[in-house]
Amino acid sequence: MLSQQRNPTLRIHRWTNTSDSGLHLSTDVAVNQNYGVASAVLRRGNGTFIAAGTWKIEETTALQGEAKALAIGMQWAAHFGRYIWANTDCKSLAKISEAALDALFMSCRISEAAPDALFVNHTGVWDKWDSKKRKVFPQRNMSETEKQCPFQHKMNEIPSLLHQSILPAIITSLLLFLWFLTKSLHKPSKTKNLPPSPPKLPVIGNLHQLGSLPHRKLRSLAQKHGPLMLLHFGKVPALIVSSADAAREVMKTHDLAFANRPESIVTKRLLYDGKDVSVAPYGEYWRQLKSVCVLQLLSNKKVQSFHHIREEETALLTNRIEEQSSDRVNLSEMFVELTNNVVCRSAFGRKYSSEGQIGKRFILLLNEFLVLLSHISVGDFIPWLQWIDRVTGFDARVEKNVKALDDFLERVISERVEGGIYRENFVDVLLDINRDSNATGLSIDRDSIKAIILDVFAAGTDTTATVLEWAMAELIRHPVVMGKLQAEVRGAMGNKQDMTERDIEKMQYLKAVIKETLRLHMPIPMLVPRTAREDVKIMGYDIAAGTLVMVNAWAIGRDPALWDEPDRFQPERFLKSSIDFKGQDFELIPFGAGRRGCPGIAFAMATNEFVLANLVNKFDWELPGGTKVEDLDMTERPGAAIRRAVPLLAVASRCTNVLCNTPTHKGYWPGES
Repeated sequence: MLSQQRNPTLRIHRWTNTSDSGLHLSTDVAVNQNYGVASAVLRRGNGTFIAAGTWKIEETTALQGEAKALAIGMQWAAHFGRYIWANTDCKSLAKISEAALDALFMSCRISEAAPDALFVNHTGVWDKWDSKKRKVFPQRNMSETEKQCPFQHKMNEIPSLLHQSILPAIITSLLLFLWFLTKSLHKPSKTKNLPPSPPKLPVIGNLHQLGSLPHRKLRSLAQKHGPLMLLHFGKVPALIVSSADAAREVMKTHDLAFANRPESIVTKRLLYDGKDVSVAPYGEYWRQLKSVCVLQLLSNKKVQSFHHIREEETALLTNRIEEQSSDRVNLSEMFVELTNNVVCRSAFGRKYSSEGQIGKRFILLLNEFLVLLSHISVGDFIPWLQWIDRVTGFDARVEKNVKALDDFLERVISERVEGGIYRENFVDVLLDINRDSNATGLSIDRDSIKAIILDVFAAGTDTTATVLEWAMAELIRHPVVMGKLQAEVRGAMGNKQDMTERDIEKMQYLKAVIKETLRLHMPIPMLVPRTAREDVKIMGYDIAAGTLVMVNAWAIGRDPALWDEPDRFQPERFLKSSIDFKGQDFELIPFGAGRRGCPGIAFAMATNEFVLANLVNKFDWELPGGTKVEDLDMTERPGAAIRRAVPLLAVASRCTNVLCNTPTHKGYWPGES
């Protein structure tokens, strides 16, 4: 229960709860806005005094509206602030002002030093604080032992409290140790120029400010604190990058200094102890893997060799849609199945469809893998809380998924080895490298092959389906844009019935539509984090080695300093612009940039362009049930990729009129209004 007493200079909160051991607790919190000071008094439900503390607050205004978090934080601070004491003999304290000042007095007696800041303006109690003329409350009678050795006296009384509630005592001791350890390890040097930071809570730091959609929460913080912010996730300092200039500094100017990935308990377990290209630490092994991906798996030549897979799977998709013509189709579901099939055939040489038992099993495992991969483990930031994932059963889920996926991949690899038939898929290419390691100088073992394959699925299925889903949603919401795109695609096709990837090269408005979709709806809005390998200076700020670096590419894509009407879907902005998404233009970086940029851009874009072009060429689209386009729900859903919160349902009608392939059918040429 929370209550708040209004006062021009003093804000008072009360928070009550019952601990797991049945102990009733009440925390009174007083915040003096004028002096930036807060005090907390922790009492039992019967009013018996337990502990109190007082300390500075850097920015009290930032805590307004978060009364419960404030109360909890101050309850912690009563134990972990600069001063700590306890006394079970104190009488019940009726007034928070008296309790706070009494606590302040005790802190000065114990430390024999003045407090960090004055706590005054308590009407009728003290007019001012004078360190040489301290006033003792009449109701406090200190014993001779307490006067001679007050600190020891208070410490001697702590066991009685621990005896009354052992669980809170254990937790308190752990938190106390962590607090002082964190303060000692991460206390910034006075000579360092650190980026601005929002206020943080004890122990958890700024973790509570991430929310379910961190890219949106962090943009709001950046609008207040600037394009470079230093947050703290537990014990880990985190640099949040929210501007194109800052991103260029990190991923180009100082790319090598930020070439490492952070260590994650879950990610390492899922990806064979970091043997994949996405999270492997920067070094010779990673350079070898990146070379394999860029030159042998995902080169333009290799991507083009898979064109028949994309064409066949897209034809199956359009056939399914045509079978359901005039009835609504679930495009979200269809896009996931299509991208899974394309990646399966490219990786394994065959697909595992949802119709067979093995295929169903694999798809379920893959979906679970993506969910686990997106999990934020508190143990990565507060190591002594790693037990939480074990208690909640999350660790068991990870182990189950790891074993099942490993069994599946081992079976696939064994089939390829025993079959002896070479096909131009990823597994065969990697097995060739494995067999010829002496000749090539590349060392890729069985686990490396599995890890790379999982990388391909993680980066090439959900993300590609997400781009298609958002692109179709925006096109349906904007009929004029849809008409322009249909005019371009149908005009380029002429009287041809079947599209090839060569036809795509002429479709500039199609490319602009996809760029605009990526700008507004990046599948991975917060790029895969990096860590600083060494101390480095960014835009005048000192960044320490080991700092986590997160680039908010979504915020950059919607930066009003870079884009006119940034929240509007307007593909025309790219028709006369040279801005691309391949990592050279930091205004648009959905795939990252620099050494750690995504090597699979060509693979993803080939699917996106070909599928989207076919959908607008063969069908006209509208929302089911007479739903107005402006009522289409565009809410985001958190996950490994940021997809739509609700599936995209639409009605497709086959365009059979001869005018379908002319620019006069239900649309406009690009550039017309």
